[in-house]
Amino acid sequence: MKRTFLKFYGFFFLLLISCQKPTLLPQSEPVFSPVFSEGVNYQRQNFMAVTIDTPLAVRRTVSITGNPTPTLYLVYNQLLFATQDGRIYSLSADDFSKKADTKIAKAIGASPTFWQNFFFIPILKGKSGLIRYDFRSGKAVALGSVPLSGSSPVVWQNKVFHATHEGMVLCINSQNNQTLWQSKLNGQIIRSLAFDGERLFALSRNGYLRCFNPQTGAIYWGQNFTEHFYCSPLVTKNRLYIASYEGNVTVLNKTNGALIKHIPLHSPIYTALSATDNLLIVATSDGMLRGFSHGLTQLWQIELDAPAAIPALISNHLITIGTFQKSLYLLERSDGSVAQKITLKGRPLSLPLYFKEHLILAIEYEKLIQLQVEK
Repeated sequence: MKRTFLKFYGFFFLLLISCQKPTLLPQSEPVFSPVFSEGVNYQRQNFMAVTIDTPLAVRRTVSITGNPTPTLYLVYNQLLFATQDGRIYSLSADDFSKKADTKIAKAIGASPTFWQNFFFIPILKGKSGLIRYDFRSGKAVALGSVPLSGSSPVVWQNKVFHATHEGMVLCINSQNNQTLWQSKLNGQIIRSLAFDGERLFALSRNGYLRCFNPQTGAIYWGQNFTEHFYCSPLVTKNRLYIASYEGNVTVLNKTNGALIKHIPLHSPIYTALSATDNLLIVATSDGMLRGFSHGLTQLWQIELDAPAAIPALISNHLITIGTFQKSLYLLERSDGSVAQKITLKGRPLSLPLYFKEHLILAIEYEKLIQLQVEK
């Protein structure tokens, strides 16, 4: 996993105190999430280099206030996340104890981005569309009067890339809140940006795709599609993947936008893609889940009991994915066969996390669950 984009050094352990605000103290041995943001790609998206054993069973459940945004963050042994009703939450990943939360907004539109000691949070309702939450002080500060957003920001060096509902892409200095550049796409941006350290990619709902120089905002290349897009672009190696509501996966050369392959799947795609160096996972709304090789040959497919409700988590040997039928599947990565199917008490809401032989995820309504290996 590349870590040149976000500087994680100096992370601090979460101390939960009676003021109910997440704050930070030094600690050792961080354990990180498979992704730190929906909008940042590291060649491997939604991947954890862990071995998940089966069978799993639900061992612990905790109620929270509000449904979490899709990404849970694991720092040391603490779970950090935002809720859709505007809260920042933290609790122990070991036993869900020592809860702390603070209300910072009316509504949060997507998962925050974790950078150094801060959450950069996209705001769906309020005066400013971007808030920086400082875990050292417990203070939330608006980054100027920027438009509202349902997209996770990308944080790189001292720059924050922010996409708005109305199709603006802004580059903001995180130190002084100054807008360094901005560009307007034709159409709303309802999902997140993608970034590879050299290029920034933005895709509007109605198919306007642009590749930006992150330093200057200059457009390297652009394409206009006649399809509609409800999931974020994905970057792996030299490729950019986009998946449409019309049921097509389009694979482009990320450097110049040249077409590599067009994959028609004939069913809407609105769940984010997942990928490793040699595996691409695509879920379609007809309940089919497919695995493709790096050469874009289909390796396998499986019909789930309902459409996917969350992106797939890829681990060393298994793929974990939840459906709208309140099911959690653990599939063999090699051929898609079912290693285990678990019936949950609510629809999955977040990408799963694996920590100390525990699988952690959010479910409806306003709950976190922890699964452990049955012994």
